[in-house]
Amino acid sequence: MIAPAATLEAEADRLLKALLHVDCEPSGRRWNYESCLALAPLTLEINRLKREKDAVILTHSYVEPEIIYGVGDFKGDSYFLSLKAKEARAKVILFAGVVFMAETAKILSPDAQVIVPDRGSGCSLADSIDGAGVRRLKALHPDATVVCYINSTADVKAESDVCVTSGNVHHIVANLPARRILFVPDRLMGQNVRDELKRRGVDKEIITSDGTCMVHDQFGPADIAAARAGRSRRAATRGAGGRLRGRVRRRWRSCAVGNRAGFTTRAQLSSGASVSGAPAHRARRTACGAGRVRNNRCP
Repeated sequence: MIAPAATLEAEADRLLKALLHVDCEPSGRRWNYESCLALAPLTLEINRLKREKDAVILTHSYVEPEIIYGVGDFKGDSYFLSLKAKEARAKVILFAGVVFMAETAKILSPDAQVIVPDRGSGCSLADSIDGAGVRRLKALHPDATVVCYINSTADVKAESDVCVTSGNVHHIVANLPARRILFVPDRLMGQNVRDELKRRGVDKEIITSDGTCMVHDQFGPADIAAARAGRSRRAATRGAGGRLRGRVRRRWRSCAVGNRAGFTTRAQLSSGASVSGAPAHRARRTACGAGRVRNNRCP
């Protein structure tokens, strides 16, 4: 279906308004009226099909900005998106993210048809352990309560006693009756929980699996110190005029928030049939939900 010229122009205007501030992409692409006009037929058709099929599109911040701002109904992290899909009560849920996120949406909306665009879109953290791996750990630590981070596959959740988010993990683990906790799949989060509970005076033994996010693994205290120093240097340019100040702020929002993965940042987002998990062998060829890795690094 070919839309009238006026409709295409109106859609291009809408896209440009939404995408104009997205000015830092690994590919070097910049948004202008011409690029938005070229995109308009596709976004119009996708949005038409959403209405026809009673579908919602959930867009994680790792995906391309034209998906987030052009066709997405909800934007945010994986748990927030799954809750929004449940509230929407749509017949079809298309999760533009990685497979474990679509699985979570299916758990919360069992009657909906849940679609993930790329069944090969894995996550190095979620793919680091499967249900069989959890069962092996449980056999080694039979007295431990199994706690899984929500960024895990459905079969890992099924083997766990409780599922947590980064926001509630300390409260839940601190109040579990068991002293020994088996935490999967995130070793780094497990260490943070161990340190925080010790600081609070809570006596827990935290045993972790060895999974990590391949992006999180690249950052340490020195990287944070360098980012802070860079922000301070940028702040010193504020007397150079309003245009420069705006450019500095946009660059900081889109580039400097620990963003090596090339995803749309949280700062940008704040403005403006059942599925099965990807096997562990996919971890090297997929990352950050983008499904693209060069030399085991995000683009």
